[in-house]
Amino acid sequence: TYAHSSSNFKNTGEPTEREPGDSLSINLDYKITSNLNASWESIFMFKEKDLPTGGLKFKEKEAYNIHDVALNWKPQGFKGLSVIAGIDNIFDKEYVSHVSDHRSRVVGGNTISTTDYEPGRNMKITLAYKF
Repeated sequence: TYAHSSSNFKNTGEPTEREPGDSLSINLDYKITSNLNASWESIFMFKEKDLPTGGLKFKEKEAYNIHDVALNWKPQGFKGLSVIAGIDNIFDKEYVSHVSDHRSRVVGGNTISTTDYEPGRNMKITLAYKF
Protein backbone atom coordinates (compact mmCIF):
# COMPACT_ATOMS: atom_id res chain seq x y z
CA THR A 1 0.00 0.00 0.00
CA TYR A 2 1.32 3.42 -0.94
CA ALA A 3 0.29 6.41 1.21
CA HIS A 4 0.90 10.08 0.43
CA SER A 5 0.54 12.87 2.98
CA SER A 6 1.12 16.58 2.57
CA SER A 7 -0.44 18.91 5.14
CA ASN A 8 -0.01 22.68 5.28
CA PHE A 9 -1.51 25.28 7.57
CA LYS A 10 -4.22 27.25 5.77
CA ASN A 11 -3.13 30.71 7.02
CA THR A 12 0.64 30.43 6.46
CA GLY A 13 1.04 27.64 3.91
CA GLU A 14 3.74 26.16 6.19
CA PRO A 15 3.88 22.36 6.53
CA THR A 16 3.02 20.79 9.88
CA GLU A 17 6.02 19.82 11.98
CA ARG A 18 4.83 16.22 12.40
CA GLU A 19 4.07 15.52 8.75
CA PRO A 20 4.14 11.75 8.18
CA GLY A 21 5.18 12.05 4.52
CA ASP A 22 5.00 9.24 1.97
CA SER A 23 5.25 5.54 2.75
CA LEU A 24 4.99 2.12 1.19
CA SER A 25 3.91 -0.91 3.21
CA ILE A 26 4.07 -4.53 2.17
CA ASN A 27 2.33 -7.29 4.12
CA LEU A 28 2.81 -11.00 3.58
CA ASP A 29 0.68 -13.63 5.31
CA TYR A 30 1.26 -17.37 5.08
CA LYS A 31 -1.05 -20.06 6.45
CA ILE A 32 1.27 -22.77 7.79
CA THR A 33 -1.50 -25.00 9.13
CA SER A 34 -5.22 -24.56 9.71
CA ASN A 35 -4.53 -22.89 13.07
CA LEU A 36 -1.06 -21.31 12.57
CA ASN A 37 -0.31 -18.23 10.45
CA ALA A 38 2.96 -16.38 9.89
CA SER A 39 3.16 -12.74 8.81
CA TRP A 40 5.82 -10.25 7.70
CA GLU A 41 5.20 -6.52 7.48
CA SER A 42 7.63 -4.03 5.95
CA ILE A 43 7.17 -0.27 6.06
CA PHE A 44 9.31 1.98 3.87
CA MET A 45 9.17 5.67 4.81
CA PHE A 46 10.52 8.11 2.24
CA LYS A 47 12.68 11.13 3.08
CA GLU A 48 10.56 14.10 4.17
CA LYS A 49 12.03 17.43 3.10
CA ASP A 50 8.93 19.63 3.51
CA LEU A 51 9.80 21.24 6.87
CA PRO A 52 8.51 24.36 8.64
CA THR A 53 10.73 27.43 8.34
CA GLY A 54 9.65 29.01 11.65
CA GLY A 55 11.85 29.99 14.60
CA LEU A 56 12.93 26.46 15.52
CA LYS A 57 15.43 24.52 13.45
CA PHE A 58 13.76 21.36 12.18
CA LYS A 59 15.95 18.48 11.07
CA GLU A 60 15.33 16.78 7.74
CA LYS A 61 13.44 13.53 8.25
CA GLU A 62 15.54 10.72 6.82
CA ALA A 63 14.11 7.71 4.99
CA TYR A 64 13.91 4.46 6.92
CA ASN A 65 12.40 0.99 6.68
CA ILE A 66 11.15 -1.27 9.44
CA HIS A 67 10.33 -4.99 9.32
CA ASP A 68 8.09 -6.92 11.75
CA VAL A 69 7.31 -10.65 11.93
CA ALA A 70 4.64 -12.56 13.85
CA LEU A 71 3.12 -15.99 14.40
CA ASN A 72 -0.59 -16.30 15.18
CA TRP A 73 -1.68 -19.61 16.74
CA LYS A 74 -5.27 -20.60 17.48
CA PRO A 75 -5.07 -23.78 19.57
CA GLN A 76 -7.59 -26.48 18.73
CA GLY A 77 -9.99 -27.24 21.53
CA PHE A 78 -9.94 -23.64 22.84
CA LYS A 79 -12.52 -21.80 20.73
CA GLY A 80 -11.90 -18.06 20.72
CA LEU A 81 -8.33 -18.27 22.07
CA SER A 82 -5.37 -16.97 20.08
CA VAL A 83 -1.69 -16.51 20.89
CA ILE A 84 0.38 -14.04 18.87
CA ALA A 85 4.17 -13.89 19.20
CA GLY A 86 5.96 -11.16 17.31
CA ILE A 87 9.21 -9.31 16.83
CA ASP A 88 8.99 -5.66 15.80
CA ASN A 89 11.94 -3.91 14.14
CA ILE A 90 13.72 -7.25 13.65
CA PHE A 91 16.88 -5.62 12.25
CA ASP A 92 17.09 -3.26 15.28
CA LYS A 93 17.07 -0.14 13.09
CA GLU A 94 17.66 3.19 14.87
CA TYR A 95 15.19 5.69 13.46
CA VAL A 96 12.99 8.67 14.22
CA SER A 97 9.37 8.38 13.13
CA HIS A 98 8.32 11.25 10.90
CA VAL A 99 5.56 12.11 13.36
CA SER A 100 7.99 12.27 16.32
CA ASP A 101 9.78 15.36 17.59
CA HIS A 102 12.96 15.90 15.55
CA ARG A 103 14.41 19.39 15.91
CA SER A 104 17.09 21.36 17.64
CA ARG A 105 17.04 24.69 19.43
CA VAL A 106 19.65 27.04 20.81
CA VAL A 107 19.37 27.78 24.52
CA GLY A 108 21.99 30.01 26.13
CA GLY A 109 24.35 29.51 23.19
CA ASN A 110 24.06 25.70 23.38
CA THR A 111 22.28 23.59 20.76
CA ILE A 112 19.82 21.17 22.32
CA SER A 113 18.38 18.29 20.29
CA THR A 114 14.86 17.05 20.99
CA THR A 115 15.11 13.97 18.78
CA ASP A 116 12.66 11.27 19.90
CA TYR A 117 13.96 7.88 18.71
CA GLU A 118 11.63 4.91 18.29
CA PRO A 119 12.19 1.63 20.19
CA GLY A 120 14.71 -0.82 18.82
CA ARG A 121 13.99 -4.51 18.31
CA ASN A 122 11.27 -5.65 20.68
CA MET A 123 9.44 -8.89 21.24
CA LYS A 124 5.92 -9.43 22.44
CA ILE A 125 3.41 -12.14 23.14
CA THR A 126 -0.30 -11.47 23.10
CA LEU A 127 -2.88 -13.81 24.56
CA ALA A 128 -6.43 -13.01 23.45
CA TYR A 129 -9.75 -14.65 24.12
CA LYS A 130 -12.83 -13.75 22.12
CA PHE A 131 -16.18 -14.59 23.72
